[in-house]
Amino acid sequence: MNINHLPKKLPLLAAMGCLTVGLGFSHATVAVEEGVCGPMDVVFAVDDTGSMFGAIANIQTGIGAIIGDVVTASGGDYQLGLVTFKDNPVTVVDLAAGNAAAVTAAVGALSATGGAGGPEASDASLDMVVNGTDAASGAGCTGVAFNSAGFRAGADKIAIMLTDNLPGGCDDAFVGGVDDVNAGRVANDASVAGISISAIYNASSPSATVVGIMNNYAVTTGGVFVNTPSNGAGTDTAITDLIANCGNSADGCPLSQGYWKNHPDDWPVEDLTIGGIFYDKATLITILKTPPKKGNSYLILGHQLIAALLNIANGSNPGFINDTLAAADAALTGVDLTSEFQKDSGMNALASILDDYNNRELTPDCNDPEAGGDQ
Repeated sequence: MNINHLPKKLPLLAAMGCLTVGLGFSHATVAVEEGVCGPMDVVFAVDDTGSMFGAIANIQTGIGAIIGDVVTASGGDYQLGLVTFKDNPVTVVDLAAGNAAAVTAAVGALSATGGAGGPEASDASLDMVVNGTDAASGAGCTGVAFNSAGFRAGADKIAIMLTDNLPGGCDDAFVGGVDDVNAGRVANDASVAGISISAIYNASSPSATVVGIMNNYAVTTGGVFVNTPSNGAGTDTAITDLIANCGNSADGCPLSQGYWKNHPDDWPVEDLTIGGIFYDKATLITILKTPPKKGNSYLILGHQLIAALLNIANGSNPGFINDTLAAADAALTGVDLTSEFQKDSGMNALASILDDYNNRELTPDCNDPEAGGDQ
């Protein structure tokens, strides 16, 4: 599915929770306002294995803009840090005040090498960033202290992690029920410490396991999950966009499919592509206004998917429904929603999840009734 003609008022589709190549989302970059975020402490944790060549090259091209946005957004009150990892995390630049030049140079010197086979120590690198002030804690495998200066009280604390593989802890192996649980523990630690984690997954064929782990970092801490292609395209723009949002996910709340059906002037887009088929706004409204007679699962799912995509384009966090969005789009591949009929319990189950999302059952911070409701 593809969202086109995104309004520039939206700060970031990545900041809604995800920018997913598999779903075909695009996003619009916004200018950063001077001092909009206040003091900022930003740490980059970068997988520098050979398969990350494209992403690292992309970041190196955009590092001037990325660091410049941090300086601008913080009003010049910032600390930066850089950690890299293969099978163990390495502190390249520790958090320090006003160190834009040092981090810019260090990123420029990164080289994507080694690491064949995965997984990588992404969870351990974040553990070191979040908990590494105490060398005796063993955080990050080595027990070497990171950010000895510490994240500052009152600063916007942001960790940005990039990888294309499963987390491997400290032993270069992923064990379900162990490493994913440890990653969840790190996310909880970050949340308690007030550190938002934004996780960028460079993969053209994303693994559901990795998506779940990385999205959990974002959802737990209020950060952003982004899925860019394996060639790294758009990674730098995703980072500058999330900096513009001060590292936070978007705060837009979903609206029901009935709302979108009856409020066409509020639509943030003029067309959608669903299941590989292009629909203009007029056709989409016709579809929404067509009742699913005889339990037509195509329309039941189509109604909720259209609403979900409009909510996402309007700034709602899709982190709660990433897998459902992909499954719904796959279920509707090649289906003409204006004419075809099918009854299918699986599609109805997907529609039920999207219905919960559109009606704010999955977004606990969106408890106020929407204007207009389902009228």
